[in-house]
Amino acid sequence: MAVSIRISAVVVLLAVLSTAAHKSDQANSETGCQLVEQALQNYQQLKVGLPRSDVTRYFVLDGGMQFPSSARYVDPRYKNLHVDVEFELAKPDSISPSPDDKIKGISKLYVEYPAKD
Repeated sequence: MAVSIRISAVVVLLAVLSTAAHKSDQANSETGCQLVEQALQNYQQLKVGLPRSDVTRYFVLDGGMQFPSSARYVDPRYKNLHVDVEFELAKPDSISPSPDDKIKGISKLYVEYPAKD
């Protein structure tokens, strides 16, 4: 009888843990969906002609080599979401980017591992 009580207790414990894990997975996927939805909303704010400073309101520079005329940005909360942006330089002779550079082209939002320096 003691063996059947132990088996019953183990079955109940596994059922409770399985239910808790399933609910946890659902909560994590909802959070992930919310992150992606927010990134898409931020992405839609980017328009040709807007200044570079508007890009940095929603995204941060990715690692790796960057150039003033084009840059790769990532979502600040989910670093696997990227967007490439081309700029018309406000000061073409300068080697550093300016917040006044204008967006000339925008890639689609895409998923990729962050660049490493």
